[in-house]
Amino acid sequence: MPRYFFHVFNGSLNLDTDGVELNDITFARHEAMILTGYLLRKHALDVLHAEDWSLYATDPNGSVLFKIEMRLTDAGAVSTSAKSVLDQTLRRLG
Repeated sequence: MPRYFFHVFNGSLNLDTDGVELNDITFARHEAMILTGYLLRKHALDVLHAEDWSLYATDPNGSVLFKIEMRLTDAGAVSTSAKSVLDQTLRRLG
């Protein structure tokens, strides 16, 4: 089974030196999302205050397979088209 490593960057790089064996990259993506949710719950203030927060999934050679990014953006910085889509969605759900 392949081994995947999940490294977190939140201003400094926190290396996963153990990794985890998973069936394939689909399972690795699922595990990365679960880990991201856990880290957001446990370390929300760190994510809030970090300019960039990312989780990098790598193989044993250090090749990046995918990345999850989290960023809190103030409403003034959201593009007009994104705001329009959000407004329409909220109206539909409302």
